Amino acid sequence: MAPDTTLLPIRVLDCLKICYKLKERNEEISTSTMCDKLKHIEPSGQLSDATVTQLFKLLSKYEYAHYEPYHGVELTESGMVLATELIRKHRLLETFLVEVMNFPMNEVDAEAEKLEHAISEKFVNRMDEMLKFPTEDPHGDPIPNKFGQVIQQFNQPLNSVEPGRIVTVQRIIDDEPALVEYLISIGVKPGAVLQIIALSPFDNIYTVKVNHQEHHIGPRTSSMILVQSADTPSKDG
Repeated sequence: MAPDTTLLPIRVLDCLKICYKLKERNEEISTSTMCDKLKHIEPSGQLSDATVTQLFKLLSKYEYAHYEPYHGVELTESGMVLATELIRKHRLLETFLVEVMNFPMNEVDAEAEKLEHAISEKFVNRMDEMLKFPTEDPHGDPIPNKFGQVIQQFNQPLNSVEPGRIVTVQRIIDDEPALVEYLISIGVKPGAVLQIIALSPFDNIYTVKVNHQEHHIGPRTSSMILVQSADTPSKDG
C-alpha cells in the first residue's frame, strides 16, 4: 500500500519527479541516469548506483513503479499521478518566482526545489489562479493543470535541424543552471528566433544568429535546446 506522501523521503519524491521528466523526453529511466540527475539536485549528497537501486526498490514496494534490475523503471498509474502533481508544483513555483518575484531564470529551479515539498494543494491552486493558469514554465516546459493534463508540444532538438532554417526556441532543458544562464546571456531562451547559419561537418558545432549576433553551440548544448520551425526551407538549405 502506498504511504502518506508527506511521510516519504524528499529523495524518493525527487526520484519520481525525475522519472516524469525522463519519460517526458522519451529517455530511458536507468540507474546511472537517475544517479546523475539526483546529483544536480543534491551536489553534496551521498549518491551512488546502489543508492538509486534502493530508491527504485522503494518505489516498486509502494507500487509507484515497476522495477526490474538492469532493465530500468516504468512508472505505474499511481506513480504517474503523483509525479505529475510534483511536476505541477515545481513548474508553477518556477513561473511564480520569475513573473511575480523577478528571480533570474537560471536560479528558479533550485529555489523551487526548496519550496515545493512545503506547500499545500490549496496553495498550488491559488498560485495557478494568480498566474492566470499558465501552460508553460519560464523554460518552456509544459505545466500540468489540476487534472494532470498538459498541452501537447511539437518540437525537436536543435541538433536535428539542418542549416539554412529559422527556428523558434520553445524549451530549454533546465537540468544545469549554469548552462541555462549562459544560453540566456547570448539570447537563446524560449521565444527567441534563431537562424541556423552553418553546421561543422566534423564536430557538429552549430553557428546560429540570434539578435543579430552569431554564436557557436556544441552538440551537447544543442541537444538541450528544443525548437519549432519558424520558416520553410531556404533555397540554399
